[in-house]
Amino acid sequence: MKIQAKQPEKSTSNLKCKPKGKSGKLGIKSVKYEILFWLLPAVLAAMIVLSFMGYYTSKRIIQNSINHEMELSLSTAVEKIEKSLSKNRMVAEALAQAVQANANVMAADNYRKLMPPLLSSNPETFGGGVWFEPYSYDPQQQYFSPYCMLENGKMTYFDDYSLGEGVYYTDMEWYTNVKDTTQSTVWSAPYYDEYAKISMVTASSPFYDASGKFIGVATTDIDLTELQKIIVSLQVNEGDKAFLLDPSGTYIADNDSAKLLKANITQESNTALAELGETILVQKQGTGSFE
Repeated sequence: MKIQAKQPEKSTSNLKCKPKGKSGKLGIKSVKYEILFWLLPAVLAAMIVLSFMGYYTSKRIIQNSINHEMELSLSTAVEKIEKSLSKNRMVAEALAQAVQANANVMAADNYRKLMPPLLSSNPETFGGGVWFEPYSYDPQQQYFSPYCMLENGKMTYFDDYSLGEGVYYTDMEWYTNVKDTTQSTVWSAPYYDEYAKISMVTASSPFYDASGKFIGVATTDIDLTELQKIIVSLQVNEGDKAFLLDPSGTYIADNDSAKLLKANITQESNTALAELGETILVQKQGTGSFE
């Protein structure tokens, strides 16, 4: 048997299979690069924006927390100070009422018995006195000014409080500021007392004779050292600083004791602090900053 082998017929088709070449790979890569070129900056920008948002949100939360703690701390300090002032004021008023009711019958020795226990009734009262108008206590005696103050933890009585040669209590602010007042008590500005050798503030309560004529003043004093301790101890965070000013801007309490009753915040060499001080004196409450 004869077997005939036949060559397959040539395909008339002109189709060719083009193998994958380098140009295809480059095309895919270029698309990837193009996507990264546009996507990466967008992702980075979004991350930066989110970082800033997170930073400022955290900063605001922390600042609000600090402000809240500061307000609580400040409220506590103010409450302590007001309570101390109120107690001192009540002692001054009680002393004035006792003198007014018995001015015509009380001898000098009676003041020695009355004043120490009354002034000692408030542990925060440093001292106090009774100050008669000239010749009002005795027509033969120009001045009568019994006074008590703490010495070694005990209220010590003095027959006559001396302000020094040629200086009279009738010229002192804590005396003159109540001569024409309708208030039961008036507070003095903080001052340094040369006799007691301390910085103090005084509550003055006027007293009158039976006809309503002004005949003198009863006073009680607070040693500012205790108030200064309350203020200086205010510290919510490391590096915090608190100070207390009088209405004119003079320092009453500050970490720098050299400033007390001498320096004024509006005259600080740091102009940013001086400007803040002026704002503080104008506004009753608020927030501010300085560098």
